[in-house]
Amino acid sequence: MIVFNKEWIDNLRIVKQAEKDQRSGCITVDELWLIRRQYPVGLYTPGVFTTIGLFILTLFTISMGAGFVTLLIAGAGVLDTFVWPLVLGILVYIGLELLMREKSLFHSGSDNALLYTSGGLVAGGLIWLVEDLNGHQSALMADATILFLIGGFLTLRFADMLTGVITCLSFFAVVFFGWQKVGSFGLATMPFMMMLAAGAAYALLLKLAKKTDAVYYENCLLIMKITCLVVLYAAGNYLVVNRLNNKLNNLDDATNTSIPFGFIFWIWTFVVPIVYLYLGIIKKQTMPVRLGMLLIVAAIYSFRSYYHLLPLEVMLTIGGALLLTVSFGIIRYLKTPKHGITYQEPDDINKWDNLRIESLIIGETAAHAHGSPPADDGYHFGGGSAGGGGSSGGF
Repeated sequence: MIVFNKEWIDNLRIVKQAEKDQRSGCITVDELWLIRRQYPVGLYTPGVFTTIGLFILTLFTISMGAGFVTLLIAGAGVLDTFVWPLVLGILVYIGLELLMREKSLFHSGSDNALLYTSGGLVAGGLIWLVEDLNGHQSALMADATILFLIGGFLTLRFADMLTGVITCLSFFAVVFFGWQKVGSFGLATMPFMMMLAAGAAYALLLKLAKKTDAVYYENCLLIMKITCLVVLYAAGNYLVVNRLNNKLNNLDDATNTSIPFGFIFWIWTFVVPIVYLYLGIIKKQTMPVRLGMLLIVAAIYSFRSYYHLLPLEVMLTIGGALLLTVSFGIIRYLKTPKHGITYQEPDDINKWDNLRIESLIIGETAAHAHGSPPADDGYHFGGGSAGGGGSSGGF
């Protein structure tokens, strides 16, 4: 399903790991050269600035080409219907597939621009069609379903993180608008339904991450799991639930600050970030730890929105002093590693603890090595070569 050459992706991951090992001093430059030779990569992966430049240039090219074609067929009568964006999106997608086949791009900027443009145009055309069928009335659940299906297909095909996030959010939108149709019971139980949906989606992603092909979607699965965890917290956050309840019932946020069973949501607001921190620490994963720290800030902001115990400046000062004190204490405690956790900078070689490929790649390359890499690919002096100045019979 994925458009990229899987063997090249595997080789790219091995080479990147070998580069980290070389920087850490675990392997030599010669061994790194042998690894690159043994595991060739045919994917085009430019640097960050080149990727940004190619992205902007491709968007500009698409805009100019689409505008020119639009002017040519301005009198055809299709510009005012859903047909034109749909046709444009399909054409751009065909161009994307052809470009990927010919150039073997790998998130190079150009393929991203074509991907987002084609997906946006096709989704826009289909949403336009749905609104036409509904008498120009917004069908939010149908629109979210369209985004979910298109985003899911593009994520499976191109392993793009942005389309992965769109797929997650559109799934939650489908659940939200679908449960809203239940009526007053659906509105009353909406937070719990969204919690259930986010938890189920996260569990499904964990299960998918154990599949063999999941290695090609590693970044997508990571960002999608983060999205699920954020939605899981937001679904029970008191501030979010209260504001959403007011919005759905046309109430004023300033006067309607309480909700039924509010204590449950206050507990959720403060306990869930601590749970994320705890799970991240015991599982030695940085993502839940960082997410938990960010959500603690969200919890404090939620509390501050309803209860003004102290002036904001005093609260910030106390909070900053508390964070510094806790951080200093943790640093002193972890100067001597305890329970598998340390304050020291982690080595790059430890990032792939589950793969254990270092011995494999060194052994494989050493087994096929028949000599050292050339010392210099430039000019060679002496012996009558082109750069030798004619020291022997030939120049």
